[in-house]
Amino acid sequence: MTVPPFNELIPSWNVLGAVGSPFTLEVRVRRPSGQWTPYFNFGVWRAAGKRLSAPVVKMGDGTVNTDTLTLPYRSTAFQYRVAVEAGQQVTLLSPQIRGPNCWRNTAAQRTT
Repeated sequence: MTVPPFNELIPSWNVLGAVGSPFTLEVRVRRPSGQWTPYFNFGVWRAAGKRLSAPVVKMGDGTVNTDTLTLPYRSTAFQYRVAVEAGQQVTLLSPQIRGPNCWRNTAAQRTT
């Protein structure tokens, strides 16, 4: 998704399906050079029950702290992927992206 320049991304989602079924969400961003970063993992989540935030991960391309990806530069695009169980539906509500003069919500959906 191409968006205004940002340096912070906070994904938000809703999940429909079996209560205890896990899913994972990963996001990558386009570097200023035009190349894509590796995917950043946001942990294992469920509609209810045990959830596991990813540990704080610091890389040259950014830091993931629970639900926030912070970049050392501004990006203008991101991609996401989710791993879901059969019958689950994940709606990405808003990677909220933040940067100077930027606040934008986007919406996307993935169903198995």
